[in-house]
Amino acid sequence: MLVGGDKLRAHPRTTLPFELINSYGPTECTVDSTWYGVPSGTAESGAPPIGRPIDNYRAYIVDERMQPVPVGVTGELLIGGVGVARGYLNRPELDAEKFVPDVFGPDPGAKLYRTGDQTRHRPDGEIEYVGRIDDQVQIRGYRVEPGEVEAVLVSHRDVASVAVLAREDKPGRVRLVAYVTSRAALAEELAPALRDFAASRLPDYMVPAVVVLDSLPVNLNGKIDRKALRPPEEYASWTADVSVPPRDPIEARLVEIWEEVLEVGGIGIRDGFFALGGDSLSIVTMLAAAEKVLEAKISLPALLREPTVEGLARIVRGDSPDARPFVVPLREGGPRAPFFCVAGAGGGCHWFGDLALALRPDRPFLGLEPVRSGTGHASTPADGGVEAIAAALVLEMRRVQPAGPYLIGGYSFGGLVAFEIAQQLLRAGEGVGLLALIECDGAREFHTRAGQVGLFVRNLLALDASRAARVLLARAAYALSLARHRLRQTSDERDVVKQIDLQKEADVATALAYRPSPYPGDVALFTCSDRPMTAVVDERGGWGGVVRGSLHVERVPGDHYTMLAPPNVAVLADALQRALDGCRASDASLDPQA
Repeated sequence: MLVGGDKLRAHPRTTLPFELINSYGPTECTVDSTWYGVPSGTAESGAPPIGRPIDNYRAYIVDERMQPVPVGVTGELLIGGVGVARGYLNRPELDAEKFVPDVFGPDPGAKLYRTGDQTRHRPDGEIEYVGRIDDQVQIRGYRVEPGEVEAVLVSHRDVASVAVLAREDKPGRVRLVAYVTSRAALAEELAPALRDFAASRLPDYMVPAVVVLDSLPVNLNGKIDRKALRPPEEYASWTADVSVPPRDPIEARLVEIWEEVLEVGGIGIRDGFFALGGDSLSIVTMLAAAEKVLEAKISLPALLREPTVEGLARIVRGDSPDARPFVVPLREGGPRAPFFCVAGAGGGCHWFGDLALALRPDRPFLGLEPVRSGTGHASTPADGGVEAIAAALVLEMRRVQPAGPYLIGGYSFGGLVAFEIAQQLLRAGEGVGLLALIECDGAREFHTRAGQVGLFVRNLLALDASRAARVLLARAAYALSLARHRLRQTSDERDVVKQIDLQKEADVATALAYRPSPYPGDVALFTCSDRPMTAVVDERGGWGGVVRGSLHVERVPGDHYTMLAPPNVAVLADALQRALDGCRASDASLDPQA
């Protein structure tokens, strides 16, 4: 049986007496372009892939610049080969848009068809269908494919069919709504169960409201008529999500501040700041506004420890001390050993939010905030240096996981701390299952201002005149943009930024004083592909002379900061997930049966 014409949404749960082929292809490519043999009677969840190109066809997945994307990253599917049509009748403008030159294939003058479908390659080479480009929406600043949400929900055993829509029933308020039909469960039981099911597999901003229907409306072609689906409030089976309102003036003022800063309405006191779309810029604005309105200073560590209105209100009232958290749970639960990851210069485990959500939920992701005992003044190293910071964090880690092997990572300055943590654990006779360094250079001399300026000039002189001019113009534009941003900040926001900058300078000074000793184990190094002009020109990140075991280097698209943000973070998460999956001994150590 060959299945085509619409998306095959699930694997057959029972064994079939024939071979099932999932085929895919647009009319402009003679209908069928890819195929996949679907196994039946298995426990596989989600929609089957659309497979690989059939003979004499080619398939490419590209980004907005028509460049191939890495495995696991979503992009537009292009089809090439003998099945591609010559074009549309008397539509030259549409031809130019949809039929583009085949720059990848061997045949001169050949064309590729732009399908408009979002897909991605699995590690085994099979292609997964995600959704239509024109269905892609922005939720809380994130790009969301409703098809990805559908693929998760349809894998639930009680779901027969599903359609996920991004609705804007109130201007400026986009929300995801899932319309589902049930195999057996009652509507009042299935809706909350599906919410929990989705929350365990998707980031918070992708968890939809759920409406359970007897059937989904269809059009004359037998496909789901999405335009016929009404707002969820018009269905008796829908129950509004519980959002706890403010209970006193402090909570009410905090909700007002959050809604203004995040541009999100209807915030409840137990909604998470980062789950609502909070980022590093909105943190600064929110903390400054809270300090001004409530006349109470709330620190960044306090927000990390209490990321809800209810929690921050306790700190403002004095019911909860504003103590610095050293272990910040970014993702809890799961049977596997936790992954500890040290924050970068200036602190801020919130940088790891997207990375934690992109990894599989079967392993806790615990951020580590460096414990600093120095004065905190600009360029003043912490007392005892990196070694003292690492020793304090080892104690915190052992409170969570008393014995190894440990899975450790660190970003930028946090990578140095993670490196020293691993050294101290090995000297104490503990095992280290993984040491992952993310964007962490081992060459200390380039962390000074003078060293960076010298490296920038050296790299600039190595470029031709036109490219050197473009680099200088880009640097000037960046400096001007930063200056404009600083001018727009209020005095309260500048005070918050100043404190963070002072801590960053102190951390850089601490890093410069650290001299890594030879490490006997293996290291996984994750570096960005867009290396700045002040980066160490060394594919091994300056660690080649320090690491005595194997040094595995993975390139991630983006720069020092954007590699941790969508869409690049998906590539980093995929590479880190493979490294974590290779550490079975760490997981077995937690199993009393092992």
